[in-house]
Amino acid sequence: MIEIQTTIKNLLQTNFEDEEKILIDSDGFILSRSENNNSKLNLNNHENFLEFLVSKDLTVPNLSTLNSTEKKGGVDFEFFDKKDGNSYRLMIAPLDSEDHSIYLVQIFNVSKIKSAIQKYSDRKKSVENEMLLRTKEIILTEEAMSGDGGFLKNFLRGLRHDLISPITQLKEIIAFYKKTDDPVKKQQSEEFIDLSLNKLTNTANGFSEFVDLHIIKEENKEQLNIESICKEVCNLLKEEIENSKATLSFNFNNTSPLHFNKKMFTSLVYNLLSNAIKFKSDLRPLEIEIRTSENENEIMLEVLDNGIGINLEKYKKVIFEPFKRLNVDRSGAGIGLSLVKNIVDKNDGSIHVNSKYDDHTVLKVKFNK
Repeated sequence: MIEIQTTIKNLLQTNFEDEEKILIDSDGFILSRSENNNSKLNLNNHENFLEFLVSKDLTVPNLSTLNSTEKKGGVDFEFFDKKDGNSYRLMIAPLDSEDHSIYLVQIFNVSKIKSAIQKYSDRKKSVENEMLLRTKEIILTEEAMSGDGGFLKNFLRGLRHDLISPITQLKEIIAFYKKTDDPVKKQQSEEFIDLSLNKLTNTANGFSEFVDLHIIKEENKEQLNIESICKEVCNLLKEEIENSKATLSFNFNNTSPLHFNKKMFTSLVYNLLSNAIKFKSDLRPLEIEIRTSENENEIMLEVLDNGIGINLEKYKKVIFEPFKRLNVDRSGAGIGLSLVKNIVDKNDGSIHVNSKYDDHTVLKVKFNK
């Protein structure tokens, strides 16, 4: 008997996060509860657990049938508590002692996973709606698919992969989350769910930006002050700049106004500067320089940084391909430089990369006057 009492005591002490354990007798009366009650359910006013279930408008199980062969695993169901707004998973299983039957009740707060599933469902629906809306705006003619060196075809291939992959992962992770009772594995699953949702968000944003730039009327151009646009973008990225503790310097050399579409040019500068911040080195403070120059025929914009650099021997041919992520440990959809290249090409310009791995990167964009 002492051994059984010790076992029961240890059982009640080893409850997981968001779990409450209760021991009840065959009539439903509460014999003991776990000391650390992480559940938000208010059981204090109930001496009988079955009465508590009735107060929640739940079907009361016949405890005696839980000892039968058919139900030896107990009962397992979920319910929503209107008072505290949380969802719970309830499990009741028999623990047979020498003299009488004792039943173990485990109550898990599953609101987090419910929220994650809803978030996944909303994001999936949002992405699908965005895809439908944006796809209608693109006329996929043979010319569009083969133009720009087949850029659109490659883009759509990458987009397909970057949508299917996180959605598939989310389905598997959520299915695993539902099955496991291990709190460590549940925590890891929640982190993987957030990562997959972030991937979907980045992909959807990249796709939206790509389509926006392709349906902008190219003739809608104006005289732009490069310095003003660059400083507007720095203001948009103010939080990222502060978080990275980057030092920015500017040298605009009284450059002539640029005849360009404002939205396209703003996107171009944003992606160049965002990349410089994203790929900073952990070994030294980030320094970024934005400068311009010009000659008789061209205006040049350069963004220099002392970040992690690019291994050009290995990646030179794929730098500007959409969805090619050269550093998978950094966030993003791998679309920034491909968008920049596409904007530049559409406006008869050029872009050049000069980089040394783990030292620096210089991106030089040339525009015809």
